[in-house]
Amino acid sequence: MFGHIHLIGKWLFCHLKLSTVLELNLFRNRLLHEASASFSEHEISTNIIRLENYIRAIRRSWKDEIVNALQAFGGKATLGEIYAYIESNTNRKLPETWHATVRYTLQIHSSDTESYKGGEDIFQRLDKGYWGLRDNKHDAS
Repeated sequence: MFGHIHLIGKWLFCHLKLSTVLELNLFRNRLLHEASASFSEHEISTNIIRLENYIRAIRRSWKDEIVNALQAFGGKATLGEIYAYIESNTNRKLPETWHATVRYTLQIHSSDTESYKGGEDIFQRLDKGYWGLRDNKHDAS
């Protein structure tokens, strides 16, 4: 268990706001190094919830990133708008090939394309470079 806590501490430092990282790291250090430390149930559950929320946000899939972008534009957007939204709002480090990853993700989740092989059909190709949510009620998870 403590090995996982150490890795989480390193991982968090790279991905979260510094103030949040410091607060969670202090909690981690107390948990690991203070033999006499006592924690209230509320303190433990609060920090666990905070960690879970941050991990969920950071581990967002490409599909979720695109859904969030399309929702921000009312369910329809150009590729340029999708790229700009993701670039401004993601927590991930974007690799050089991320535009291709976005296009691929749109295609494999759209029955309007030859790349679709079944599964979730959540994106709709409205025109060249113009995409929408097939169901505007879709929520990113």
